[in-house]
Amino acid sequence: MDDLKTQREWLKASEWLTLRSAPSDQQRRVVPPPLQKPQPANAELIELLRGAAGVPLQQLRVDGGATANDFLMQTQADLGGVRVERPRDVEATARGAALLAGLGIGLWNSPDEIPQPATDHFEPTLDEGQRAERLAEWRRAVARVRSDQA
Repeated sequence: MDDLKTQREWLKASEWLTLRSAPSDQQRRVVPPPLQKPQPANAELIELLRGAAGVPLQQLRVDGGATANDFLMQTQADLGGVRVERPRDVEATARGAALLAGLGIGLWNSPDEIPQPATDHFEPTLDEGQRAERLAEWRRAVARVRSDQA
């Protein structure tokens, strides 16, 4: 898929994007570049799911080590325009496998009976105009990097 190839190119260029786009950032956040990189690209993927695939994405469930960072999750909610739900135990992969195994051996009769973990939620705080502007800044920065690499 051409769009996914573009996403990978954007992520490769994102270190440059952090350096080049910082002077125009009005909020002057001090955040390490690795925490700034994935959110705009993820927001683009969410838009692809909503548009091209027609998936009505309202909520994003996340887990894994990086999701322990509240800034990362809030930015994902803001740029993706979706509610982000994170289990309090962010390393949920092993737990999920164990629960599915329990379902497989008959501990529960259906997935609805499996106990759900406690979660934290991150709601979007940007209005649609602010979100669109942030994503437009990201796209302009990507275009600058791509034109420098041509």
